Amino acid sequence: MSSQKRQAQSGFSLLEALVVLALIAVLLGLAVPGLAGMRQRHALQADAQALWSSLVLARSQALERQQRVMLCPTSANLATTDCDASGDWSRGWLVFVDGNQDGQRQPDERLLQRVADLGQGTRLQGNATVRKGAGYGADGRSESATGAFLAGTLSLCRAGLTEAWEVVINALGFQLVWWAMALGLPQSRFALIVLVSLAHAALHLRQSADARAEFKAMAASVALGLAVDTALIQWAQVTVHPANPAPLASVQPWWLLLLWICLGCTLRSSMKWICDWPRLGAALCAVAGVLSYQAAVGFGLMDWQGLMPYAILVVAWGVCFPVLVLWSNGRLRPSEAQDLPSSSTLSGQSDTAPH
Repeated sequence: MSSQKRQAQSGFSLLEALVVLALIAVLLGLAVPGLAGMRQRHALQADAQALWSSLVLARSQALERQQRVMLCPTSANLATTDCDASGDWSRGWLVFVDGNQDGQRQPDERLLQRVADLGQGTRLQGNATVRKGAGYGADGRSESATGAFLAGTLSLCRAGLTEAWEVVINALGFQLVWWAMALGLPQSRFALIVLVSLAHAALHLRQSADARAEFKAMAASVALGLAVDTALIQWAQVTVHPANPAPLASVQPWWLLLLWICLGCTLRSSMKWICDWPRLGAALCAVAGVLSYQAAVGFGLMDWQGLMPYAILVVAWGVCFPVLVLWSNGRLRPSEAQDLPSSSTLSGQSDTAPH
């Protein structure tokens, strides 16, 4: 009897487990700025190395071919192999043999290298002398498009730690909405829940640099949530409290709709890390998704039986949600293969170099 009593007292209540999870989330949130800063520094070093490699390639090829070799900014469209007059190097650049010495790549001029878009948050811009291009002459000296001596500056920078703190605020904002629903719904604080949810979404859209992309991500999140919650209600016989009035009782309730709207605010912010670690993200999302719905059961907001709800949640959160994050951040766009020689191959080619 005493051993059974000790076993009964050795567990944790649902509230205690949720408090621990909340503390873990806060601690992880505090660690985000440092991790994000380290990641940004590494990304900046990689972008700087790519630019330096292109400059070395251009100079070595100019000396080898005894022709001017130019670098110029290009558009983000991988199908384009022309110089871009906007002067935005962040969208990528070309290294080509400037046969007619006009500073612009012509269709018959040899393309030596194409560097793709540096990605969101990275800015590479030149001053007036190198804004539209830079190159090296046959003697290895830097030259402008007109052949004059060139001395310019290319500035490379990334978003600072302010962005990292925005990620923390975004994650904590969603947690605020979640707890407002968990604690407010049992007490019928419906007006407060609607106000907190819509205020969070509105502030996120207002502070976003690309409100249109954020709105699309939120709409996609709502679509996924509608499919998941309706499947739980209709296929897995999950009951929700409070439910929609008839005849909409068998579809996603209004408060879950608001929660998915606010979750959509995290896709391009605090959940963006999934793009870099998709497998880890899928595993963690599968666990977190099941735990969040199980917590709703503990708060009396849901009831279910059997294994079907778990199967639906694991697929939805472990597969569909990571795919949604990747899509929202443009990581599912089909890449266009370029049949271009690499810089290492080019450096070994001597048959095309004029003498």
